[in-house]
Amino acid sequence: MPTLFATMLKSGTISPQSIRSIAFSLLDKLKGKMPQLVFVFTNPTQDIKAVLKSIREVIPAHIVGALSNGTIFSQMGIVRQGIAIGAIYSTDMRFVVLSGRGIEQDTRRCVEPLFHKIFEFHRKSLSEGFPYTSILMFVGSSRPDVGDDIADFIWELDIPPGMQIVGGISNSGVIFKSNEFNNGVIVVAISSRRAMGVGADFGLIKVSQEPHLATKVHGNVIEEIDGRPALDVFMDDLSQQETSVSEMEDVLSKFMISFETVLSDVPEPRAVIGTTDDGGLILGGRVPRDAKLFVCQAVVDSLSEAARRAAAQAKLLVYQKVPSGAVVFEDTARFRASAERFSKELFKIYTEINVPMLGCDFQGQISKGPGMPIGFHNASVVTFTFSS
Repeated sequence: MPTLFATMLKSGTISPQSIRSIAFSLLDKLKGKMPQLVFVFTNPTQDIKAVLKSIREVIPAHIVGALSNGTIFSQMGIVRQGIAIGAIYSTDMRFVVLSGRGIEQDTRRCVEPLFHKIFEFHRKSLSEGFPYTSILMFVGSSRPDVGDDIADFIWELDIPPGMQIVGGISNSGVIFKSNEFNNGVIVVAISSRRAMGVGADFGLIKVSQEPHLATKVHGNVIEEIDGRPALDVFMDDLSQQETSVSEMEDVLSKFMISFETVLSDVPEPRAVIGTTDDGGLILGGRVPRDAKLFVCQAVVDSLSEAARRAAAQAKLLVYQKVPSGAVVFEDTARFRASAERFSKELFKIYTEINVPMLGCDFQGQISKGPGMPIGFHNASVVTFTFSS
């Protein structure tokens, strides 16, 4: 097989000796082939430098990934504390890995030179028989609207036809080579002889009987909806539900906001991550003023089915080839809604694609696939697949 992908998952605090053992197990699964790219998802409480040093002692490849304060997973299960490692060996792919710092201060200045290098990489790859290029972005930032800035910048670019983009925002940091850092981005460009796939979906159920209007907005804070304090309107819609709303934290984990604009009637979900003293809603991303708003609910079966659809879409885009693996960008808001649902959701993804996969939860996802405009979302699941 031109492309091989293998994953390992281990719970608890991981010692350097355990990491080396995991790395050798990955090589066994890859039939002794040395991978060119390694994904690492782990917790910030681990000794990150020791972990990465131990991997590189066995596998001297590009290492990228993210840190999670929530969940880490593979097709083998879910852990709250531990590590998931995936490795790709391919004769049909070539890779470029780049990094930029200062994304919170000046997103364009951080990201723009990386994309210019990737476009040059794509043109060269295209001339040498690698027609498909996808970009994976791992963004370390605690600024809620940095994903909006990235999506706005990419929207202005002349993206080559067929190029796909996926990514996630981690407020705990990202992993690159032998260290981790925040306030920056890791960009992985993969050019391939075979198609790759991207799927994204949400699965939220509208609670609002009628659309509302965002009448006063400041960045990622909705201050007023329909001319009233945003929290009042939010709670009024929830009062029509049977779900208990006695605890605000519970409310914010199960109910979210989606919006539509005059430019697009495709719902864009936003997690509600807090409230202000004067009744505003703090969201996990920006909402345009005068956007149509809906209060939505995270329902177990609907979210799980959306995850299956995203996986099916990503699988379909490899053009009937069997995928060799997948990287999944889940949203923290989906896990907060229900830990039991989250397990069901990952099971649905795995049974749909039936290949090794791994990932962690992020505070927002970036996605662009065929016929899919670039977008930044909360409460979504994005699946990236590569063919065997």
